[in-house]
Amino acid sequence: MKSRFISCLIFFIFLHSGLWAQPQTDSVHYHYYKILQPTHSDDLLNAYLFFENQRSKAEVRQDTAAIIYNLHLLSMIQLDLGLLYEGEQSSVEILTLLDARHSLSNFYDDYLRVYYRLGRIYRQLKHEEQSKDYYQKALTYAQTKNDSIYILNNIGVLYKDRNSWSLALKYFQMAYAKNTTPYDTLQYARALNNLYYVEALNGHSTAIDSMRKAKALRLKLNDSKGLYSSYRDLATFFHTQGNSTEANTYANRAMQQAESINSLTFLKDAFALFIEIGDNKDLLNYKTLSDSIESIRLNQQNTYASLKYNVAKEREQYLATLLRQEREKAQKQLYQALAIIVAIISIFVVYILRQRYKKGKEQEVYNTETRISKKVHDEVANDVYKVMSKLQTTTPTTPEILDDLEGIYNKTRDISKENSLIALNGNFTETLDDLLLSYSDDHCNVITKNSSGIHWDGVDANKKRIIYRVLQELMTNMRKHSRATLAVVSFSQNGKKITVNYRDNGLGTRLQKQTGLQNAENRILAMNGSITFETEPQKGFKVMFTL
Repeated sequence: MKSRFISCLIFFIFLHSGLWAQPQTDSVHYHYYKILQPTHSDDLLNAYLFFENQRSKAEVRQDTAAIIYNLHLLSMIQLDLGLLYEGEQSSVEILTLLDARHSLSNFYDDYLRVYYRLGRIYRQLKHEEQSKDYYQKALTYAQTKNDSIYILNNIGVLYKDRNSWSLALKYFQMAYAKNTTPYDTLQYARALNNLYYVEALNGHSTAIDSMRKAKALRLKLNDSKGLYSSYRDLATFFHTQGNSTEANTYANRAMQQAESINSLTFLKDAFALFIEIGDNKDLLNYKTLSDSIESIRLNQQNTYASLKYNVAKEREQYLATLLRQEREKAQKQLYQALAIIVAIISIFVVYILRQRYKKGKEQEVYNTETRISKKVHDEVANDVYKVMSKLQTTTPTTPEILDDLEGIYNKTRDISKENSLIALNGNFTETLDDLLLSYSDDHCNVITKNSSGIHWDGVDANKKRIIYRVLQELMTNMRKHSRATLAVVSFSQNGKKITVNYRDNGLGTRLQKQTGLQNAENRILAMNGSITFETEPQKGFKVMFTL
């Protein structure tokens, strides 16, 4: 046993002596097979040199798919050689290239392989949670039953390493259950060995037979790595049972298998197995101390490339989220601004249409008044005048009839005058003065103040027309009802606003807006102006309106 251990140790120290030999067959299939089943000491390194050269050629061609393929193989070799950080860097490089691709569906298998490999790397780095996270990510990309079995087995191994036997058994059972029939496959052999290894440790007496069956299947399939696992698990099991003979037998076979695989990782594990099942407490203490130092060294050297990649991805997603939120915010503000602009335009359009409508209605009223005035003047007043002329020249008529006819004529003339055409384009001060002075007679004196102080040329024609008609209504109301002897009309202007004050010393009354006054008020309000009336019996009549 000791001589065997010393010879293995010497082999381990001088392992690199032949690593740089070149392979005889320079082909992808040859080197790929040597990665899976190495048989010589220089197989893995020669494969590494070959696929590194292949990657360089792919980079010159800018063939991303070929670069990714060769990086997968390089990371597999790095993992088998125990170069965990290099394997991690290669895996992260693959993820970076995959993320730059537009079509995810074409690269499911690549994501599966790289996440699975990162799970293995972090398992060996003793970061179980990160390892499990990557295995779970790999499981989401599993598209075949074999993929799922492979990953479930690895999650079970992760829990087995932590001595979490119930969880390990759960995942091994899940993997085994997917093998519905005992296929002669590597996956079946692996699931069989893992499941019954845990059951054997838990006291199932027949479980050892299933472990041996798995070992025989791996030997038949020439599965060198799987065969090493079977030897190691059998050695560990017999050691727990106190059977040192069987334990040493399988430990020696595990060492032989590790030597044939020619992987530092496997050799180191094989040496550790000898120390664990041996009786030398000093070596066991040395291993424990060495493991602790190695763990500290790994933690100090660990660059966490994949974790940095995840942080970078999260930051990228965070920035993308912020950018999307800013775009949505800007879009929302744009919509709000457009809504405000549309509302303003709508209000403006409604205002313009209302103004046009008001002006149209005023124009319509004005045209109607003009037409009535002309019709009354041309037809009614003239006919009344002709009748009066006939009565005066032909037949004797009582004075009362003539007086009645004259009254009708005067009323007709007043109606025509009230609805006659207004001269708006000339001197509007004279037009207003003529209107107001026409109501001045022997019974009532009408005084006008500051009509010439208004800048009538800048006043809208429609506003001038309404001022004229309202004053006409007030003066007619004064003549008919107030019995006033004095009426005063004054004008003032503040910007575009014109204010007219009317007052008389007539009888006054309790305000009841008859047709004339109501018409005056309606005209003012239609132009968004204001008008107030103030009157009491025996205290005259006052009106103020602003346009």
